[in-house]
Amino acid sequence: MRDAGNRQAWFARPCVTGCCWPLFVWASRRRGWPSFTPATIGRLCHRPALSGDLYQRGFLSKPGGGSYNQGVVWMVLSACLPAGPALIHSLWARIEQGIWAVQGIRWQDLMWLFLVWLCVERGIAAAAEPPPPAGPLARYVAQPDASYAWQVRRRGQVSRSEYVELTLHSQTWRDIAWKHQLFLVKPSTMPATASHAMLCIVGGSWKDEYAQPAAADERLPDDATLFANLAETLKTPVAVLLQVPHQPIFDGQFEDQAISYTFEQFLKTGDPQWPLLLPMVKSAVRGMDATEEFCGQEWSLSLKSFTVTGASKRGWTTWLTAAVDRRVTALAPMVIDVLNMSPQMEHQRRAWGKLSYKISDYSDRNLIAQLESPAGKALRSIVDPYSYRQRLKQPKLIIIGTNDHYWPLDALNLYWQDLQGPKYILYVPNNRHGLKDLGRVFGSLRALHRHAVDGQPLPQLTWKLEPDARGVQLELRSDIRPDQVQAWVATSPTRDFREARFRSVTLQRTGDAYRYQRPRPAEGYLALFGEALYNGDAVPSFFSTNVEIVAAQQDASQTP
Repeated sequence: MRDAGNRQAWFARPCVTGCCWPLFVWASRRRGWPSFTPATIGRLCHRPALSGDLYQRGFLSKPGGGSYNQGVVWMVLSACLPAGPALIHSLWARIEQGIWAVQGIRWQDLMWLFLVWLCVERGIAAAAEPPPPAGPLARYVAQPDASYAWQVRRRGQVSRSEYVELTLHSQTWRDIAWKHQLFLVKPSTMPATASHAMLCIVGGSWKDEYAQPAAADERLPDDATLFANLAETLKTPVAVLLQVPHQPIFDGQFEDQAISYTFEQFLKTGDPQWPLLLPMVKSAVRGMDATEEFCGQEWSLSLKSFTVTGASKRGWTTWLTAAVDRRVTALAPMVIDVLNMSPQMEHQRRAWGKLSYKISDYSDRNLIAQLESPAGKALRSIVDPYSYRQRLKQPKLIIIGTNDHYWPLDALNLYWQDLQGPKYILYVPNNRHGLKDLGRVFGSLRALHRHAVDGQPLPQLTWKLEPDARGVQLELRSDIRPDQVQAWVATSPTRDFREARFRSVTLQRTGDAYRYQRPRPAEGYLALFGEALYNGDAVPSFFSTNVEIVAAQQDASQTP
């Protein structure tokens, strides 16, 4: 498995850092070197990518020559410490450019540079990275499966893009062969050194005819043009993996019906390989494997990382795939607002008076009532993305429809503060579980993807959204000035906003922030969130605050 690690290194690296860093600071002062701080070194070796990865992707400069015995140092560092040369490249480039007025660099000086690298790459980096994944999900994904295979089914052109359809056999799970259509889309314009792709996880039903050669008049999937346009916009390969999960399955079951059946079997047997999310995640991992292999063989691309996205059950799969495969460097789960599952169920009852009819496949099997049992807790530890939050430190964009019938409007508030790493929200106003405002979605998805590919900065939004006796106040700031900021507001006679209509109010900048105050409604409930629009890229991107819901009367029991 690609996310394996050396357990001993996790203990050794922080110890090395603790010893070497004070020594380096003392030596650099004696030699008159510039002042080094962890922040300075962090900027030179920007996380989350390792310095070696940055060098390969062209973010760090190669040395332009010199007579400092660099060949020997390069040989030693390259042979012993694979990520080391990249930091030396960066430091050397700065010396040559005259940014640091350092004279008389000697062999001993280069050894101190080595200590810089040692502290950063083997200390600070190690502390920032999660331990290797463990547990039933990681073990199942890592388990070898000789049935994995793929073959080309057809090729062609869609819009300006080239596409290839692969028939993917991702695994054999419980004696069932999991097969999928995997479409790879190559845009007309793309860097020859592209190393990052997007994986879109999609549903659909498998038909045996998909394993046969395609007929000349066989149509592409309805959204093929949509994904081709996405590839052209991103200028990177887009992989579209269908039939996740492989279905129908277990006597004709689909989607939540099939997932809930496997949860029931887990609770009965305790077999950790029963939950259907395990093979769903492995499908995504094998989809990335096949994409890497085909693109390397036929398009001469060396893919190393992915932005992964999917909606509903595929959004669920997106979260879990990012938890077990380090190639996922950005994720955009859509319309799966149920992390921290057990509190979410109680929240539904408080907000709506009962559980959503959309999750009846789970409640009808009495699964919700068992979430707090020992077996239920074991199930949640496997399938609830909240259980993996310590690992999910990649940049993430959570995309939610404000009128989704599956989840209460403010369900995000039960897990948002606990998520780690860069995190962004996109509430799509007046959209249900099946998102229709694709322009808003794809613009923000593109911004996340470009951040993962090129390091293009994403705005750092900070906000206060606080209720008081009079109403609710919004205060929003952004390090990149937005082209527009709006407050979106809706009212409802109850806390059920599934049929509510959101309306926007454009905000003006006052000082360094955008502020808005809304009084409590005369009756019922009011919901409010902020949104910032940025036009700096080829297409506009949108990012939101969380949602605050307030009652007509300030009553803590009414506004959980």
